[in-house]
Amino acid sequence: MNTLYIDQNIDFLHNILLDIDITGYSVAGQLRKWHGGAQYFDFICNIDDFITGNITISLPRTTQIEPGRWLYDVILYNETTSQIIQKGVAIVIPTVTVWS
Repeated sequence: MNTLYIDQNIDFLHNILLDIDITGYSVAGQLRKWHGGAQYFDFICNIDDFITGNITISLPRTTQIEPGRWLYDVILYNETTSQIIQKGVAIVIPTVTVWS
């Protein structure tokens, strides 16, 4: 399990390196207040390098995410299989500076 720290009102970016070939796979991930919670935020998931398994997950300008403890996971999948490649707690930290 990994803990992510997400500053509110800031673009969030996190890199995951699997060190395996993930050609033919896709990636998805979500942030939820609790397991099965109705409110969620989808990570933007990009595979930067299929051969090395380099993945970037991001959330643009996290203004709508309330501060506190959230749960997240990131899943690697294809037509026949899926597996969680990272999961844990995400702590959303309020920021002091807000701009328009």
